[in-house]
Amino acid sequence: MKKSIITVIVGFVVVFVTLGCNLIDTLTSAVTSKLSGELGSDKVATPEVQVIPYGGDELPTEVANYLLQDDFSDPQSGWEIYEGEYGTAGYSDGGYLVEAVEESQYMWGVAGQTFSDIQVDVDATVLETVEAGNDAYGVDCRVQENGDGYGFRISSDGWVAINKYVDMESVALVEWIESDAIVKDGVNHLTAICNGNQLTFLVNGQEVAQATDDTYSSGDIALSAVGLAAGKISVLFDDILVQNP
Repeated sequence: MKKSIITVIVGFVVVFVTLGCNLIDTLTSAVTSKLSGELGSDKVATPEVQVIPYGGDELPTEVANYLLQDDFSDPQSGWEIYEGEYGTAGYSDGGYLVEAVEESQYMWGVAGQTFSDIQVDVDATVLETVEAGNDAYGVDCRVQENGDGYGFRISSDGWVAINKYVDMESVALVEWIESDAIVKDGVNHLTAICNGNQLTFLVNGQEVAQATDDTYSSGDIALSAVGLAAGKISVLFDDILVQNP
């Protein structure tokens, strides 16, 4: 008797479950058909999830192209520290100070890295110089181990030039020319671009010189200064940025 009752109960359960599943399938099909009719079959799909960055701000669309950026606040950031008979180069007062004390003898400090095609931007302030501002200072690119490379120069009395150094001898690619782009008593923003065989020099955003040369294709960068008369020149460089041109 108990077996018969159990059999009947099981039968009811099976029928109930079967009917329930069929009902669910029917309802699902009906809803899907209705949505397809209203929205189109191509719009009935898994909802697309939109990820909102933390803080609700959009992610940047472009990645910074910087190869090197330094405000010289960290004296361990890797720039050369040097002291010798011709002058000094090293960190000072939150910048990078280059001092030349011997007439016509360049002093420079290198970053200790190798670059090829680059744009170098840096701020330069003359703290002290020789008589009549007869000096030269600026940025060097593709510097070789012996100091050869390309030099982008301005002077305190308002002149600009681009030089190539071969066996430590200067070869003028752009002879000294006067430029009103130079701030004679203040900060000058220098931009040196070494792109393939094209060398371009800007001062405070204004193009002042351009040359073509393919002697050097890669090398270090340097910040340099020289006095072209007796005395000392001190130039404080700051906020250097190196990026692809």
